[in-house]
Amino acid sequence: MVVLLRWQIFSIYGVALLSIWLAARQALLSQSDPPQFAARIAVDLAPLWGVVLLGIYGIGSVAYGVIALRDHKEVSGVLEQEVAEVKKELQRLGILDAYQK
Repeated sequence: MVVLLRWQIFSIYGVALLSIWLAARQALLSQSDPPQFAARIAVDLAPLWGVVLLGIYGIGSVAYGVIALRDHKEVSGVLEQEVAEVKKELQRLGILDAYQK
C-alpha cells in the first residue's frame, strides 16, 4: 500500500513539473519577438536537468542507506547471516564454485 502511495505522489509531482515545463515552453514559443538564447536553452534543457537531479538523488539515497546500515548492528548482523546462508546454498548447488574460478 505504501509503495502505491509513493508512486502516486511521484506521478503527481511528475505531471505537475511536466505541466509547468510545457507552459513555459509554450509561453516562449508564443512570443512575437524571438526569446533570448539563455531562456530558450534553460527551458529546453529543463527535462535533462530533472533527470540528472533525479539520478543524483537516487545515488545519494542509496549511499545514505548503505552508510546508515552500519548504525543498525542488529540489522547488519542479520544481513551478514543471510549472506552466509546464501553462499552456503550456492556452494551446495555448485553455482558459486563456477564463478570463483
